[in-house]
Amino acid sequence: MSPHDHVINREINYVDLGVIDNLRNSLREAELNFFPILISLQTFLEKINQLKARINKVKVNCEYIDTCCDIMTFKLNGNFGGTDLESEVIPETQEEVCPNSEEQVMDDVEVEII
Repeated sequence: MSPHDHVINREINYVDLGVIDNLRNSLREAELNFFPILISLQTFLEKINQLKARINKVKVNCEYIDTCCDIMTFKLNGNFGGTDLESEVIPETQEEVCPNSEEQVMDDVEVEII
C-alpha cells in the first residue's frame, strides 16, 4: 500500500457542533471572507457524527511518513443558511508525530454544509 492509499477520501455527512460554531464566529469576524480556523484532525473525525452538516468541498493537504498523516490542512467550501464560506482549517498542533515527512498529497472530498 502506498501512502496515497492512506489519503482520507470519504463523504462527510456530520461535523462537530463546535466546529460549526467556530466557522460561524469566524465568518462574522472575517465579514464572510476567507479566514483560518484551528482544529485537530482527530477531533474533527471523532466528533463528526454529532451534528448533521454537509460541506461542499474539503481539500486535504497532508504531509506523509509512510502511512502516517499527522500534519494536515483542510480547505472547506460550503454554505450556511445561504451564506457561502471558505475556510482553511489548520491542525491545533504543528507537532510532527512522524518526523522527516517528505511528501504532500492533495485530495478533494465533496460534501455540503446544510
